[in-house]
Amino acid sequence: QKARGVDSKFFGLLLRELELNKDVESIAVLGGEPLLNNELDKMLDLLLVDKKFSITTGLGVSDKKLEKILKKVKGKDVTFNLSAEATGKLFELIRHGVKWKDFERRVEMIEQNGNKINFFSTISNLSILGFAEFYDLYANKHKLEINSVNQTDYMMPHVLDDTSKKRFMDRTKDKSNLPEFAAIRKMIQPESSVEDRVGAGQYLTEFSSRRSIDINFLPGNYLAWCGINPN
Repeated sequence: QKARGVDSKFFGLLLRELELNKDVESIAVLGGEPLLNNELDKMLDLLLVDKKFSITTGLGVSDKKLEKILKKVKGKDVTFNLSAEATGKLFELIRHGVKWKDFERRVEMIEQNGNKINFFSTISNLSILGFAEFYDLYANKHKLEINSVNQTDYMMPHVLDDTSKKRFMDRTKDKSNLPEFAAIRKMIQPESSVEDRVGAGQYLTEFSSRRSIDINFLPGNYLAWCGINPN
């Protein structure tokens, strides 16, 4: 209750400032998951009349909640910046807490509502294993931008076994001139350290154990390289 009260007070002050500052032309609403915050409704009601909005979200909300937001923003200049970089089980591992089929359906809901979509994909060693498929699914319809993991050493793109690197290079050979893939192909070139390889294995083991996730869908060569015995 206290946290919600603090949120309400903060949003009240923010809305007052935005209403007073008529020079503000666009507003970016960032995460955690802003679609879960009930104060977003009030912000849209008060400010959507004459301002552009962008909402950064992983779509970790119910269809009902998303539908409520979409009704408010239909026909308005509102862009959804979606965080994703893989499909299927790999998506569910990286973006734990959201089911892939639910994400797909909610993307379709936004598309049908007529709002612009941008994808922001974080490239890590795990997302390398499925980014090409994700790109093929959405890049022809929506803008897609990438950024690299750079603060967690054992999750960086180059912390991969040689087989996985070669598979990615072969899979994306026809895309090598595209800026996104040229950048990723460069990201994976460095050799990974033994420390980072061990760290990647420990992270996967601990993360999957805590959340009861079966990771045996990941390539056996990658799991073995990380020191995980595939079942």
